[in-house]
Amino acid sequence: MDKAAREIDFTAFPRLQSCSLKWQAKAKGILNVKALKRLQIYSLDWKNAPGLSDLQSLENLEVAHSGIRSFGPISELKDLRRLALSVCRDLDSLVGISSLQKLRCLHLDQVHNVTDLECLTSLQNLEVLTIVDVGDIKSIAPLGTLKNLRAIWIAGAKTQIIDGDLTPLTCLPNLAMLTLGAKRHYSHRTIKKWNWENFQIPDKQLEPL
Repeated sequence: MDKAAREIDFTAFPRLQSCSLKWQAKAKGILNVKALKRLQIYSLDWKNAPGLSDLQSLENLEVAHSGIRSFGPISELKDLRRLALSVCRDLDSLVGISSLQKLRCLHLDQVHNVTDLECLTSLQNLEVLTIVDVGDIKSIAPLGTLKNLRAIWIAGAKTQIIDGDLTPLTCLPNLAMLTLGAKRHYSHRTIKKWNWENFQIPDKQLEPL
């Protein structure tokens, strides 16, 4: 059997809207399925990552254990509502994320070069932000401008907020869920447990130390 015969023919599924797969050459046709709304993809290499920009109907994208180096291909996906990047250690920055104006949920896990949150300030529809083991974050001050944020999780053994100033989070009118790693230099401590049942119930989350 030749190589072409072994490839998955995704043209046979023109209405495919949801797919989860581990990247391999024989599955490269997934990047041509224009109807996709949800894609969960593992081990995508940098050589093929630019193909993500062609999936203009995507609303939910998860990229994990990937060699992706630039946010460029993802920045073209203007209809994204949810984005999860996990173990993408070569990603240089989130420059370009400002174009994702419909984004409501952002999950970052072991994306080690993300230390400056300034690029998130234009995401005014963002409701959920989780940041796990990305390393040292300079400041969470930029988050104070995101008035629609309801849930924030910033934690992990390798993650801390360098300036320790959590005051910007006290100004978020819709904040209903908050988890932060306990650090001695933090200005406040959390006072409520993380519970999705509270997502629509804004309440005080911090008290000063």
